[in-house]
Amino acid sequence: MSNSYALKNGVTVRLPALTDTPALREASADDLRILLSLSLSGYTASVDTLSKQSGLSLTRAAAAVEYWLAAGIIEEEPHAKQPLTSQELLKGTAAEDARVIEEQQLRDCLDACAQILGRLLNTAEINTLVAIIHSLGVSESYLTTLLDFCVNTLGKKNIKYLEKVALTLSEEGVTGDAALDEYIKRYEFVHSHEGQVRRLWGLGSRALTDRENAMLERWFVSYGYDMDVIGAAYDITANTAAKVTLGYADKILEDWHRRGLKTLPEVEAYLAAAPARAKSGSTAAKKSSGGKKPSTSSFDVNSFFESALERSYGKSTDQTDQKG
Repeated sequence: MSNSYALKNGVTVRLPALTDTPALREASADDLRILLSLSLSGYTASVDTLSKQSGLSLTRAAAAVEYWLAAGIIEEEPHAKQPLTSQELLKGTAAEDARVIEEQQLRDCLDACAQILGRLLNTAEINTLVAIIHSLGVSESYLTTLLDFCVNTLGKKNIKYLEKVALTLSEEGVTGDAALDEYIKRYEFVHSHEGQVRRLWGLGSRALTDRENAMLERWFVSYGYDMDVIGAAYDITANTAAKVTLGYADKILEDWHRRGLKTLPEVEAYLAAAPARAKSGSTAAKKSSGGKKPSTSSFDVNSFFESALERSYGKSTDQTDQKG
């Protein structure tokens, strides 16, 4: 683990000074080994370092650190948590897990996880759940909320999948209860519109690519567009692009967002003014060319409007768009 812990100001590791304290009287051998290891590390060290110096497993070292934190002898260093890799999600033995579960009162949390899964947990699953709480530093409510999301929203009743999602969220900095709630809310909002996008683009039941999922999150979350605006982008895509793709519509929506267009009426007003803007540009170009008249006297408004859209958004020739 990357968090560092330090002895509080004014606290020194002189055992006589701790003799009359309940913390010392109730400390286990593991707790004392960690306290001594902390003093040997210059009073600041991560759980990883303390684990190696004391010869304790990561789970036992983390439990001892929690003991001294609760006793008010040590405190967490005030710096941001670093994301963990899968290699850092170390797991203890069944005996170590049992000790941590008892000391940290995790039985209710594990019972809640079993209820979400609809079955009893096996030893390996308990091992993973305990490791997630201690290695990633998340709360019990975080764990049960994330498991419920995986099972009931994503349809994944696999603890290994939960571990993968937890590690990914940790790398993205989503480690607090509020951050997780916001992440789930954002996911559900985007995917509540996914069916409409699928029907509009004729995507069928195939899984969306990571790139396409990122587009939908931009449209509905970052840009804040509703389906009316998305539909307008689809109409332009269908009328001007060589192939109707999400990627082509993404370019249109990105342009509207950059121009500050937020609602369908604003988009329609912008599009209605496109011929006038294009004609103004044509007039300026004619003046710069010496006032020569164009070779044809006819003017087709619809063709002119389509040309204006093509100049704004171009033809869909990007190979990645052909796949989207």
